[in-house]
Amino acid sequence: MADHDGSIIIDTGLDNEGFKKDSDKLLTAVEKLTQKVDALGVGMKNSFSGLSGVLQSIAAASQAQAAAMAQSTQQSNNAAAAQSRVGKATSTTGQAAKTASKEVQALQKELAKVEKQLFHFGREKPCRILRRA
Repeated sequence: MADHDGSIIIDTGLDNEGFKKDSDKLLTAVEKLTQKVDALGVGMKNSFSGLSGVLQSIAAASQAQAAAMAQSTQQSNNAAAAQSRVGKATSTTGQAAKTASKEVQALQKELAKVEKQLFHFGREKPCRILRRA
């Protein structure tokens, strides 16, 4: 036992083999995840680029529909205005016919008075003035 002097030797060396092995696994997993995220990003980009065309065609169709609706509204407004003008013209024509009818009646009364006056000028029969139809 002479070889031992009573000192304690502490080995401070680390065994990195397990850490190295597990860190390599982690690195591989991160690389695979990165590849999958990249592939997902490319897939999403392709999906959205196709969607862009669809959205543009929907926008164009919506604009065409809005233009057609505006034209239809204008045509409806024009028809309503024309109908209003027809109503006013009909009313004006009706009033003119009523006025003309009253004037004809007044002229007929005047004519009857004139016929009576002609009768009193010594004629036996009333003088009839031809009326135009």
